[in-house]
Amino acid sequence: MYIDNIKFTNNNKSNILNILFLINILTPYSSWAYYVQIFSLLLAILFLKGEFISIDAKTFFIIFAIIISFFFAFFWSKISIDNYFRFFNLFLLFIFFPISKNYSIKPNLLLFILVIIFASQLVYFFNITPIIDTIEKIYTLDPHQNALGHGALNELSAKYAFRTGGIYHNPNNCGEYLTLIMVIYILETINVKNYRNYLFYFLMAGSIILTGSRTTAIVILLIIFYYFLSFKRSNKKLVFYLIIITLTLLIISNNLRIFNLKYDVNNKSDGSLIIKFEIIRNYILHTNLISLIWGNFNINALGNIGLFKTNGMLFQDNEIGSIIQALGLFGLIALIIFYYNIFKKGNKFSNLVLILILWSFSNSIFFQFKFSFLYMLILSNYFQFDFRALLISPQIKELNSYQNI
Repeated sequence: MYIDNIKFTNNNKSNILNILFLINILTPYSSWAYYVQIFSLLLAILFLKGEFISIDAKTFFIIFAIIISFFFAFFWSKISIDNYFRFFNLFLLFIFFPISKNYSIKPNLLLFILVIIFASQLVYFFNITPIIDTIEKIYTLDPHQNALGHGALNELSAKYAFRTGGIYHNPNNCGEYLTLIMVIYILETINVKNYRNYLFYFLMAGSIILTGSRTTAIVILLIIFYYFLSFKRSNKKLVFYLIIITLTLLIISNNLRIFNLKYDVNNKSDGSLIIKFEIIRNYILHTNLISLIWGNFNINALGNIGLFKTNGMLFQDNEIGSIIQALGLFGLIALIIFYYNIFKKGNKFSNLVLILILWSFSNSIFFQFKFSFLYMLILSNYFQFDFRALLISPQIKELNSYQNI
């Protein structure tokens, strides 16, 4: 009877994790999406979190950085409502990390989400106008894309129509979610062999190609490298074939995308990697010392926007610059220390999820409201996995979860 109760409890918590993941990954960007995400985070803390883990010095540094930068913004500038949500979100994510403990995400759910994303990309690729109109009524632009402006975005979309982000609009945003889904599916199906895997990876490859995102292809390549070096080292033939397939996808993606590391916004063109660091350099040179060290949390738009000035504010084109602007150099260092600590204390599962940090060079993780929650939720979940038991038997993993409730 006791074991039955444990199984029931564990299944309920696993169902909660799956529902939260599904809702948040498919929730449209809108004002009420902030409330959905914060409510989801509170539910995760209440129902999915394991035993309380005391805050060590490494966690304290990033929490202190968030508080102090918000303090400066609160007293010296007018804070927008989305930044209040962002502060609350980041504060809870770090202070309660890990927010989920050793629960399974259903592979069929991941396949269902991937089908929706891929189908939405095909709709844009083939320019099926009635369905596109419906999607755009439901999935409005996120704040980053709104800062770019509807006119500029529509012009870019028309010019590079084969690069599709589907319901996420931005191909890089779409690629970011695809890599998260890919990591979870790999970790949930290590010892599972069936035809669903072939369907999943076929759709994933097609979806990656449709994004035309070089960053997506590179992150996927590194995920595959790490996975086979850590879990499938003995199967050298399979490793070789997968490397060839991934490199082929990288080449195809590279040839399809007209951007070719170029940005064309407001008649400015330059290599995007160069312009990202040029923006950071300009910000460091022209900001005051206090803001440079402690940051200013009041950022009206972050992420994949390009070199703009709106209301006198310099928008960063990647998250490293955004972190420096929002949390200062102290916050950037604190964040690096925090994730290095996760790497040291974690396992092969959580370290595979950590590879997604590379998105900070070309997109946004922590300041993208939905993705920050999903990323920290999944990182938490696998951070506490007993991966050695899972490699022996999926059933042992399940029993291990019951013992830790």
